[in-house]
Amino acid sequence: MKKIALITYIFLVSMASPSLGGEDSSLFSKGRKFARSSQKEFAYMQFRDIINNFPNSVHREQALFAAGEYYAALTDHLESKRIFEQFLAEYPDSKSKIFALAYLYKIAELGENTAPVEKLKTDIITIRQVGFVFRNSKELKYLSPLQHHYRAVIRIDRILIEKEGETLVELSY
Repeated sequence: MKKIALITYIFLVSMASPSLGGEDSSLFSKGRKFARSSQKEFAYMQFRDIINNFPNSVHREQALFAAGEYYAALTDHLESKRIFEQFLAEYPDSKSKIFALAYLYKIAELGENTAPVEKLKTDIITIRQVGFVFRNSKELKYLSPLQHHYRAVIRIDRILIEKEGETLVELSY
């Protein structure tokens, strides 16, 4: 009897569609599919719907990051800055925090006021307590919902943050 119940359960789980996880999960899945096929505008629209209509979604964190990077790609610095600041306020312990800070740092560099640049530099440098007992660097990787590959290499004396193999931010200290 237990075997029949287990087989039935496995069958039902394997046949479940992603939309059964909720409308937000369906939107997130569609957004990632659009991003994989290089349709960033359509991907952004799915993520925007999650941000606007599902404030408690488990996908909200990633949707906010994707929206911020979407506006950064459009060079809409004000909107990108607003979204990344909202992202950091809502998800201060996110694994992609260092990459959001890198975007904010790049935006701040474009301005005339150097105070935000220095504060963001400090935030990036102090984001991780890194132990270098048996190695001389630590590497962090992140694949964004828009399918961009990010990498941060944290060394004893500098931090290199890359997007798609291109330097986004490099800080020495």
